[in-house]
Amino acid sequence: MKRYILTAIMAAATTIAAHAIVVQHVILKNGTMLHGYVQQAASGVLTFHSDNAMVVVGAAEADITDQPTPIARLDSAWVAWATKNDAFEGAGSARTLTLSTIILRSNASTPVLDDVADSVAVEVEEQPAAKTSGRRDFDYYLRQKRTISGVHVLERGAQLRYLEQTPNDYTFTWADVASIRIDRRPRTALSGIDCTYELRNGRTYEGQPAGETRTTLSLYIDGAVQSFNIDDVVKYTYHGINPNQDLVEQSELLDVVRKHNGATVRGIIIEQNYSSNLDKDNYVLIKDQAGAIQSLRISEVAETMKEANPAYRPLYDVLLEVGQVMVNRQEMTAVGVSERDYVLTLDSICRSNVISAATGPSTTIAVEYRTPEAQNVELFRLVRLTPTKVKKNIVYSFSYKDLSEAAVRPTAVTTSVNQTTRAEYLIPSAKDIVYALYNDKTHKAIPVVINR
Repeated sequence: MKRYILTAIMAAATTIAAHAIVVQHVILKNGTMLHGYVQQAASGVLTFHSDNAMVVVGAAEADITDQPTPIARLDSAWVAWATKNDAFEGAGSARTLTLSTIILRSNASTPVLDDVADSVAVEVEEQPAAKTSGRRDFDYYLRQKRTISGVHVLERGAQLRYLEQTPNDYTFTWADVASIRIDRRPRTALSGIDCTYELRNGRTYEGQPAGETRTTLSLYIDGAVQSFNIDDVVKYTYHGINPNQDLVEQSELLDVVRKHNGATVRGIIIEQNYSSNLDKDNYVLIKDQAGAIQSLRISEVAETMKEANPAYRPLYDVLLEVGQVMVNRQEMTAVGVSERDYVLTLDSICRSNVISAATGPSTTIAVEYRTPEAQNVELFRLVRLTPTKVKKNIVYSFSYKDLSEAAVRPTAVTTSVNQTTRAEYLIPSAKDIVYALYNDKTHKAIPVVINR
């Protein structure tokens, strides 16, 4: 029985920018590099949605029209690339970058593929896979696009090589692929998908998917990459790395599985099983957005697709030193507190300690800090300050009674794997109200000015 991977890599994205989804880097055998994700896969053919790409055309049979483009008309991606690579012509505001329109000609010499490559389409003994004889390679599919605009040509002559900074879709077969690579999640990522591989010998390995070739899979495990032969892996289980967050919120992409009867199932693939020689025992489990889990036989699957997940809610940590404090991811300054007649007065309110109020009725104050003490420790007490005029100056203070009876309690206190504790407080979204985060041990306070 020949078997293939359904998902063409389950990955956690590391790109934070809202407009870009880059979870995979595909390197083709001709040198092309695509950055994005596999959007669709069936019968050995992959459609890849790239955010940016460096594309190599097999032969230089193309008409190229160059257009010097003023820097004022370039988007930030082109400006950054041209600056880094010294690609501008001219100086100052008169600088230009040559962008080109490429018209590709058909190439009758494109070879025909006769082999069956590993694919997201699945072949089992009871259901032979679709034949790939007569299917063309990447160069053939590329030429079907005919016209490619707004690219920067890096090489012309015996071969054509160009850089693209705008989203596009490319089609190729598994026979074209040298490797698919995934970047390691940053330490600050608190969301993402990990995978457990169960091997034929009974051993299991868990980690973040690291990449894939035609015959191998790999995981990031303990700071290194561990690779496996695809045929040795009989079961794949996917799970979110954050137990306090829903699985769907941790995946930047949704899986869309189309059955041979035309029906589709949309959600997150959480398990694939290839452990049996019998078709009825090999299955895929898909968890939909409502939390229901559906089981499909592998032989029922015609193709898989991926699409942007509107429910994706990535969480990112911040790395802090002991004693360092951030409020809503802003550095804050602590001030001294003087006491008289059970009233505590701040030395100043540090007008730089300002956060913006939310547009709704309430605002979240997220306080992050690191302490050598036990986890989930509430280090501060949040209290609203009272302004008082003293000798033409306004001073801000609070009382011990305020601390005991009116302090705002956190709605949640959690400590991350990086030992960063996060305490969240909910307050009314009023204008120009001043609060203080008071530390009983240090007898200091962090004033927080709410601006609207």
